[in-house]
Amino acid sequence: FELGDETAALENFTAVISEALRLGATDVHIYLREPLSEICYRIDNTVTEIGRHQPMTYDTAKRMLSVAYNWTEGNNSLKGEFNTRTIQPKSFSTDITNIKTGEKQSVSLRLETSPEHVNGHAKCTIRVSTVNRIRDLDELGIEPDVVAISKQVMNLPNGMLLVSGPTGSGKTTFLH
Repeated sequence: FELGDETAALENFTAVISEALRLGATDVHIYLREPLSEICYRIDNTVTEIGRHQPMTYDTAKRMLSVAYNWTEGNNSLKGEFNTRTIQPKSFSTDITNIKTGEKQSVSLRLETSPEHVNGHAKCTIRVSTVNRIRDLDELGIEPDVVAISKQVMNLPNGMLLVSGPTGSGKTTFLH
């Protein structure tokens, strides 16, 4: 992981997301700590410490996250400021090569950073969502009454449908 330039930062980010895809992780947790940052993956609702085996320096992790936060339609750079106290959440979609299958996979990524987590260290959480195909509501195993009400609400000219639940319960799949 120890490379210094913009290309290396992009390669690091791609490797972290590819590893998440390989593991079937829904989230990547990056704890920005000195001297070594820690990368963990949420797999089956449990955060694992797999990243401890591939440590990344604080500066390398910060450069990698700077590239990710400055991603715009496939263009990325280290030019934008990356300040854990002022950075805003970021969402974007891109194609990443899945290490497990070797195929390019379309992923949606949502990045959120908290300025201070445990012991004053910043934490970045990356939600990794893959949508292989959009399924009909009837295919999701949702109760027929809920499907009927949801379809009615979605056809209204205004209003809101609130979808909530614990991590891994299918909110994103339902919304897609």
